Amino acid sequence: MSGPTLDEIHQLADVTASQLAPSLMPGQSQTKAAEFEAQSASVLQQKVKKTLDFLSSIDLTLLDFFSALVSPWNSGNVFTDFQKHLFCSSSKRFEGLLDLLWSHPKANKKFMNWMYPHGLRLVLDRVYDEMDNVKEHFSMTSSLVTPEFLSSWNIQDALSAVNTAKTSASRPGTDHPHHSQSPSPHRVWAIGTDQDNLAQVPQTFDLPLT
Repeated sequence: MSGPTLDEIHQLADVTASQLAPSLMPGQSQTKAAEFEAQSASVLQQKVKKTLDFLSSIDLTLLDFFSALVSPWNSGNVFTDFQKHLFCSSSKRFEGLLDLLWSHPKANKKFMNWMYPHGLRLVLDRVYDEMDNVKEHFSMTSSLVTPEFLSSWNIQDALSAVNTAKTSASRPGTDHPHHSQSPSPHRVWAIGTDQDNLAQVPQTFDLPLT
C-alpha cells in the first residue's frame, strides 16, 4: 500500500496549522503567546511525524535521506543548491544542528568518540607548526654557541623572540596552517588505536624530503 505524497503531507500539515494557530492581536498576554508557541511546536512535530511516515512507506531511512542530501560524491551533484544553503557561511543553522547533537546525552557520547582522533589531529598539527617555527628560529651553527651565548641564554627570552618574529611575519586574513584541509607534504598521519578509550589516535612521523 503506497503512502501519502509529499504534497499531501504538506497540505494536511498546513490545514492543521491553520486550525490550531490562534490569531494573536497586539496586547495579548504572554500566556497566549506561549500557547501559540506550543501549538506551533506541535504542528512542526506533526509535519516531522508525517514526513517520517512517508519515508518509511518508501523504504528510506532518515539517515539515508540526509546522507544523500549532504554527500559530496552524489552523481551529477543534484543537491548542490541545498548544500550551498546548508553550509553557507552566513547561516548558523548547521551549527545549530551540531549544538543540538552535542547537547543530546546519547549523541554527545558518539560525537566525542567520532571527534577524538580529529581533535587530536588539530592539536598535534598546531603543535607541529609551532615547533617548526621554533626550529627555524633556533637554527644556528656550532660556532655561534659560545660560553657567552650560553651564559646569557634563557628559554623565556628565546620564546618571546620567536613570538615577536611570528607576529611581525603574519598577515591579516591569512589562515593558520593548521586550518588547512590536508597535512603538510612531508607530514604523514598514521591512525592507531588507543586501547584505553577505544578511539582512533592519529600519530605523526616525518618522511625524508629528498
